[in-house]
Amino acid sequence: AVKDLGLRRPIDQAITAWRGAIDGKPSAEGTKLSQLLLADLGADVQSRKDWIIEPDGLIALLPFEALPNGVDRLVVEQHTVRYATSMAHLADSELSASAAAKGTARIIADARYDRQDGAASGTSPLRTASNKRLGDLSLAPLPETRQEGEVVEQALASMGIRSEMRMGTDATIDAFAFTTAPQFLHVATHGFLLAPAVDMDSAQKHRVSVLVPGLMAGLALTPAPRGDYLMAQDLAGLNLRGTQLVVLSACDTGNGQVDVGEGLTSLRRATEEAGARASLTSLWPVPSQVTVKLMGDFYRH
Repeated sequence: AVKDLGLRRPIDQAITAWRGAIDGKPSAEGTKLSQLLLADLGADVQSRKDWIIEPDGLIALLPFEALPNGVDRLVVEQHTVRYATSMAHLADSELSASAAAKGTARIIADARYDRQDGAASGTSPLRTASNKRLGDLSLAPLPETRQEGEVVEQALASMGIRSEMRMGTDATIDAFAFTTAPQFLHVATHGFLLAPAVDMDSAQKHRVSVLVPGLMAGLALTPAPRGDYLMAQDLAGLNLRGTQLVVLSACDTGNGQVDVGEGLTSLRRATEEAGARASLTSLWPVPSQVTVKLMGDFYRH
């Protein structure tokens, strides 16, 4: 069955309004989105427990689970939702159960963001969403992520899965140098998005946009000779073939630049390109203290 959703602009406007107003309660914005996207799907679709969604445009920034679906019910109460960058990814025979990764789980957390040499290794033509140059970015410590890593390690151990921890001064880019793809990869740190600096001229912006298409997503790590940040293209180049799950426990790891016709250029897409079978990412800032409990509960269940 195929449903024509109509013009893009009303949907984009509704998504923007809902994301700005969401507080976990029913809202007029959520009801409008539900009518635009879910109305008249048909009994054959509504009766299926599992939904697989291949979003495009701003729809890629929408968690369908939180939408109302019927009277006093949310999608998450009725369906298990999975998102795919492409249907081809789901059909890839190399990601079948027989190709599941066998390596030890890897947990990376509690990075030390201050550079001891006082030097900034950021790329100057790029700025964060707050208009700070990457090299000038000052990040607050996240001591709760060490506790999160320990909780995740315990939960995995209860399933008979051994983990290798990379904490503190070991939470560097080198921690992602896998000889064998890990069964699970859990990263708890700061996430951010970059864009060409607003004070660049059009020629400079064009050069940056060619080299770095759209917004550029990254994860902050302990400074090391190879760099302070793991960018999306670095993540896409990792050996994650058959990794069961990549969890990027950081702010906005599911966000990125809308690439019409191609979904979203984001860390989530990078994990798929690296070969991971599934990923868990965030569409909003993540409060680090409550995330400790959330992640522990997630793995245990």
